[in-house]
Amino acid sequence: TRCPFPTMLSYATHYTWGKTWIASTDALTSLYGLSADSRQADASLQAKLESLWFVQLHHLDLPAQLRCSPFLVIAINELCSLSEVQAPAHKIEIIFRTCQIILTMLSKMSETMTGADMLLPTLIFVILKAKPDRLKSMIGWVEAFRRPQRLSGEKFYYFTQFFSALSFLEHCTAQSFSALDPSLWNACHPESNRYKQGAGRAGNAEKSVEHGRGRSLSL
Repeated sequence: TRCPFPTMLSYATHYTWGKTWIASTDALTSLYGLSADSRQADASLQAKLESLWFVQLHHLDLPAQLRCSPFLVIAINELCSLSEVQAPAHKIEIIFRTCQIILTMLSKMSETMTGADMLLPTLIFVILKAKPDRLKSMIGWVEAFRRPQRLSGEKFYYFTQFFSALSFLEHCTAQSFSALDPSLWNACHPESNRYKQGAGRAGNAEKSVEHGRGRSLSL
């Protein structure tokens, strides 16, 4: 039996599809590096990663022999491919494989190394060397478009580790690293030095005001 209202049903179907398409387009624009805010966030994180070029293994309390492992290069190359895929499932898979490579490397380096304890600092080092593009947008893209039931289990654990590594890199300071020369940090982050100088001048000015108040009260 033919539907007596084909035009109405067709309109409703296209209207519903159109709303979904518009919502998806808005999400793409805001989450995947297409909006001005997303581009700025990605650029800020990328600049922070570039400014940390001097970070070495010992700054993250990692043994120097990791540099000699071929698995380190494999992990870096694997993470570099993160920018080459679009689907959230593919991105999660790359992060999962990167973490698996890191754990394999740690297990082969020494029996005394605990992979769970050293995964995060090693992942931080791998991210610093790989520096994939649009990392902030990628996190939002995966969280928005990956079905919640798929964000569970072992792969979600490694995705959480990846998110933690990015958060560390985004907010780290000179005190976040071991045995780091402060002058090296200040040379690569002059804005933090200017902030400290400004804070110091503000503190001196406040002390001067307090001192002046004390003299006026003593009179």
